Amino acid sequence: MTQGPHITQQDLALHEMQGLPEEAEAEVRSHLADCVLCRWQLAEVSGDLALLGMTPGRPVPAEARNRFLEQLAAGRPAADTNIEREQPLRQQTVREKEEFDQEDSNQPMREQRTAEQPASGGGRRGTKPWIPWVITACLAIATAALAVQNAALNDTVRTESNLVTNLAVKASRAQQVLETLTSLRAQRVVLTSGKTPDEPAGRITYLSDRGGLIFQATDMKPIPSQKAYALWLMPADGGAPIAAGLFRPDALGGASVVLPPLPSGVRAKAFEVTLEDAAGAAKPSTLPLLSGDGSGTLD
Repeated sequence: MTQGPHITQQDLALHEMQGLPEEAEAEVRSHLADCVLCRWQLAEVSGDLALLGMTPGRPVPAEARNRFLEQLAAGRPAADTNIEREQPLRQQTVREKEEFDQEDSNQPMREQRTAEQPASGGGRRGTKPWIPWVITACLAIATAALAVQNAALNDTVRTESNLVTNLAVKASRAQQVLETLTSLRAQRVVLTSGKTPDEPAGRITYLSDRGGLIFQATDMKPIPSQKAYALWLMPADGGAPIAAGLFRPDALGGASVVLPPLPSGVRAKAFEVTLEDAAGAAKPSTLPLLSGDGSGTLD
């Protein structure tokens, strides 16, 4: 069947003409799958058969096949001479085929080296290795700058918010002062120490339903540093006196108490000013220096 490691010319011709037994045919196909030289020789045999007018892959008439086998068995010198002359060319063709196959097998490796060359080419082509680090550093700097700017904006927003809150509180207090001074329901009381001029006196504007009180005093006498004047509200229902604030006069004797913390809805029977300790007192401890009822001027 095989001559040394390869298939004989006769068996190749019979294989091409489908004239081998099944077992021999299977052995030839298995050998052709692994042998490049025998495949090339099979191609030449197919060419020779084509020149003789035979179609590869189809059964041929028995008489033509016998004549072809007899010619192969006779071993014509001319054919052998042609085979010997074509043998170097066949070997060269096989070597070229093997080199081509080797190049195909090495092509993925060359493509991989070509793809990796820009990264390891010493920076001659492609992306330089330090560029990603520069980009990362720039992004870090930009992020830090944005964080600082964001913190500054948050501080500004907090400051503005606090300012708006303070303005709202002041506006509300100013509105309450205005309502207390202009309300027709407010009680207006003048506190005096007597009928003589230039004696201590005080004026009170009190809005009971809002608990708003504004007190202005004039010509108040100087007092020691450990003392303070105390303003008291005497409820109309006879309840305990309600502290309405402490004050000390200025150099000209003027003083004021504006919107002290008072409960709303308390009708006033009278107002009094007494001299107390600077820390204050729970109830009047001295005789009133100024007083006045809730219907008009207090003296």
